[in-house]
Amino acid sequence: MRDSNIYNSTQSKTLRNSESFEKSFYKQGKKLPRRESKNRMFIECDYHFNEQDQLERIRAEYKNEIAAKKSKKFKIYLFVFPAVLALVSITFVILTYLFEIEDYADLSSVKFKGLRGADGIAVTVKHKLMAIKSIANQDQKDLLLNFTTTEDSSNVTTSVESGNATTVSSTTSVTANNTKTASEDKSIPSTGSIYSKEELTGKVSSANDNNKIEARGPSLSLELSAPVLSDKNLTIPDLNNLRDSWEPINPSDHALFLHMPKTGGTTTKNILGVCHRKVLASEAGIKGHANDKEITVVKGYGDSLFVNIDPTTPEGIKRAYDMGFADAHLADLTVTPKLYAIDALFKPESKGRVISMFRHPIERATSMLNYLKYAEWEPSYIDEFKTMTLEEYTKSPYVENNFYTRVLSNTMEGSLTNDHYNIAIYNLRRKVFVGLLDKLDESIDRFEKLFSWNYNYNPTEQEKCREGYLEKGANVGKAKYISVPEEGTEGYELLAWQNQYDLKLYDVVLSMFEEQNSLVAAKAEEYRLVDTTCSLCELKKEKRTQGDDDNSKIAINLDANVRTGI
Repeated sequence: MRDSNIYNSTQSKTLRNSESFEKSFYKQGKKLPRRESKNRMFIECDYHFNEQDQLERIRAEYKNEIAAKKSKKFKIYLFVFPAVLALVSITFVILTYLFEIEDYADLSSVKFKGLRGADGIAVTVKHKLMAIKSIANQDQKDLLLNFTTTEDSSNVTTSVESGNATTVSSTTSVTANNTKTASEDKSIPSTGSIYSKEELTGKVSSANDNNKIEARGPSLSLELSAPVLSDKNLTIPDLNNLRDSWEPINPSDHALFLHMPKTGGTTTKNILGVCHRKVLASEAGIKGHANDKEITVVKGYGDSLFVNIDPTTPEGIKRAYDMGFADAHLADLTVTPKLYAIDALFKPESKGRVISMFRHPIERATSMLNYLKYAEWEPSYIDEFKTMTLEEYTKSPYVENNFYTRVLSNTMEGSLTNDHYNIAIYNLRRKVFVGLLDKLDESIDRFEKLFSWNYNYNPTEQEKCREGYLEKGANVGKAKYISVPEEGTEGYELLAWQNQYDLKLYDVVLSMFEEQNSLVAAKAEEYRLVDTTCSLCELKKEKRTQGDDDNSKIAINLDANVRTGI
């Protein structure tokens, strides 16, 4: 149709040109030459045939051009389609073989397996080896548990309701060497854990456990890989507003203390807040300032200073964010018990850097019971705590279960699985600079080095204040009603049963404490005493004239709801 239109248009143009040629002669008073007059028809026909030949050539060239394009497209399709098909097939095989995806319609739900949100496909040999290793170790653990609970051993029946474990019957189990006595070989109630009884009770170190993720030093931590989760409904948050523990310190970082109860956290807060005279952001800051519209520093107990926000609750965190806490940089130390929620308080340009104190899970659980016996101000307090024994506590619905793991995996309620433990370990290694209650002085010294905190008020008095808290502590009960149970006792095993994952996690904390020393090794020892200043010495002298100068005057507790002596 297109060629026909071109032909007709060209023919009409030829005829019009011929007529115009003839008329031009008449207008000039001339006649058309005879030869041209006689041969007009032949001229037009000859012109017509020449034009038609030209059109035929154009049509042929056009057809050849179209054919060439079609041939080129065919060649492209011939190579592209097989390549795309091969790529899709290879991807399908890899995802199926490595990550065991059940629903390909929802690949976004395959967390840290095939896809993770918009991060793309994560297919590495490392993931494959980790998956194979995890499966092999799981099989080995199952075989070990099956072996130790067969032949000549009685069934151990347990019933767990709301965290309450009751042993119905328990006798000795046959071990590999058959050398343990009945009193030494009581079984911990099973919860389907892959860990052996010896590992749960702490009798055997898990350092050689192949299923344990080895802790990494600062340089190797950059290669930390997310765990492969079997439950695709679980997710691992990025926590992008919290700086990784191995990253260099940044002047815009906020010091963030993740407070674990009964781990020396209150003593740590008091040393940093009272002795170092740091401005804290904690729940104490909203006493009388809950309705403030603008963020500011307020005076608290004694000479302690606080920011008028509460970073310990989701509501308080949202209020602090709306008031511009991250950009204000008013707090020297932010205190919170919530790792996940606090991420929303900071920004990529003003990140939080997490520090936290840890304690052996059995010691922490015992200390918690001793605290509950007199903490009548606590909302969870009941009169039964006063007479409750350790065994009764471990079997009651009030006992804490794997507290570290729950905080670090954001699973404060419900049952825990190996996936929760792996998430907790991943978050711990990636985000937390750890301290130990058993090495409190060294731990606080590391915190001081990490954030370059030295004395700038009155170094002599500040050091006395620090030594006083290290010696006496804070939030310490006047009497210890129950002592920490020894390994092998019923009380120890019952607490170990309630803290299976935390015992494993604490082993990781111990290794991290040794490795993270390299992050502050370049700083001078007792950094707090380096380049000190005494800007308010005269004012302190005037205050001391009203009373004796001794450590007994240190009577400030930064826990707003804790009414205990120092």
